Amino acid sequence: MNLLTFFANTMPGMPQAAAWLAPLILVLLGVSAAIDAYKGKIPDPIILTGLLITVVVEGVYAGWPFAGKHVLGAFAAGIFIYGVNEIWYHFKKSDAIGMGDAKWTALAVACFMPKPVAIAWGLGACLALLWMGTVRAFGRKMIRVYFAPFLWLGLVAGFCWLHIR
Repeated sequence: MNLLTFFANTMPGMPQAAAWLAPLILVLLGVSAAIDAYKGKIPDPIILTGLLITVVVEGVYAGWPFAGKHVLGAFAAGIFIYGVNEIWYHFKKSDAIGMGDAKWTALAVACFMPKPVAIAWGLGACLALLWMGTVRAFGRKMIRVYFAPFLWLGLVAGFCWLHIR
């Protein structure tokens, strides 16, 4: 499988001519994850730019109903994460999930659909737990883990798992 086919396969329903969108969005997600790792915040302009590009490209290449369905899925994913955090906050009086992770997830779902993003959350959680265990094993105290870098690694690994056989 060549790289063009690989990237086209990461976006179900999109023609191969739009395969350039996948690496662009992966870069935007990666940059936002790197910023999150260093500053603890997902930058809104990067996520909003990525959402706008995704919607326009999906609308032009696959049709506006297709793009609209993906935007609804993105908002549903973001609202779901927000809801899980609200439930946690109700009982623990602290956030479990940052809203940057909800925005990051919304962009990923808009472009790649829920399945690889769900895999990213599972693998990302495992990687984050491994990271926290390693840090503690070396006697360091950890106050907070910024999750987007682990989500990005999980997303890339999920693509490889789903599309390289």
